[in-house]
Amino acid sequence: MATSDLNQFLENVNEKVLECTICFKRLQNPKSLNCLHSFCLACLEDWVKTKGKLICPTCSKSYPIPEGGLQKLPPNTFINNLLETIEQFSGKDQIKCACKKRESAIYYCQDCRQYLCLTGSEYHNEFRLFANHKLHSMEDVRSMSPSQMTLLHPPQCLQHNKPLEFYCTECKTPICMHCTITDHNAWEGNHKPISISKAFQTFKETSEALQKSAYD
Repeated sequence: MATSDLNQFLENVNEKVLECTICFKRLQNPKSLNCLHSFCLACLEDWVKTKGKLICPTCSKSYPIPEGGLQKLPPNTFINNLLETIEQFSGKDQIKCACKKRESAIYYCQDCRQYLCLTGSEYHNEFRLFANHKLHSMEDVRSMSPSQMTLLHPPQCLQHNKPLEFYCTECKTPICMHCTITDHNAWEGNHKPISISKAFQTFKETSEALQKSAYD
């Protein structure tokens, strides 16, 4: 799957990545279910009290409550990392370079995920191994929206650490190749994975149709 397809898909749908679909606010202490949908821990606890059991608010799948309570559910590390990154970039304090001199960073390497000062960036560019790495000025990074910042690190599957190349139309979530064989098995007929590019096209057509109907 082409990277541009994933980027296009994310650009159109990831405005909701940091939003809890229960409270519709910025996720706080996000916890993930096996279906990969994530919610605020507090919201999920209130949801379970209301429903009497753990049912995913998005896809309605039912899960047993872990021993020790919902706080034992796995955290969404991707969202936690993104939230921490946004907080860092939006902070007032200057971010230090990864070098030993710890000078103020003026660049951010998307591939190394490191902050670099002027000297550090010059050394960085001298190595052929880093020749194709993408450097962003700190001014550009600080002005990025959450959607743009997500594209700095396209998310991978939380279970298999593989690129999200497909979209499960049943669970309404991006999945990887391994997911199509395991949790979202298309052969059993329970799920209907489609390519990210096809999902993007579907979202685009639906969006255009809604916009057109709104003006008619």
